[in-house]
Amino acid sequence: MKQIIGAATGLLISCSLVIAQEPPPHPILTKEQFLSYSAGAIVAGMYCGKLELNGDFFAGYEYGTGISPSLDPYFRSEMKRLEKEAKGDLELLFVSKTNVLQG
Repeated sequence: MKQIIGAATGLLISCSLVIAQEPPPHPILTKEQFLSYSAGAIVAGMYCGKLELNGDFFAGYEYGTGISPSLDPYFRSEMKRLEKEAKGDLELLFVSKTNVLQG
């Protein structure tokens, strides 16, 4: 009986060690994709008055990686690119509305 209990205990310990050593799943987004989407969300928040950003989204990234998105060089370059794109879109929208009103 002691041998059966010992074997069962050993099996349980072995199984729990194997489960504990399983590698964590890979993230769905790459770091660059996440930073690009984050920059896009912030730019959208800047130019869309009623849009509210979820601060927990960024806090979770910072907590998980130890990196603040706003300090990452890729994030800053994406912000500049997307902000330039958004300003261009606003200018096009303004020109289109002006042409419609004049025409």
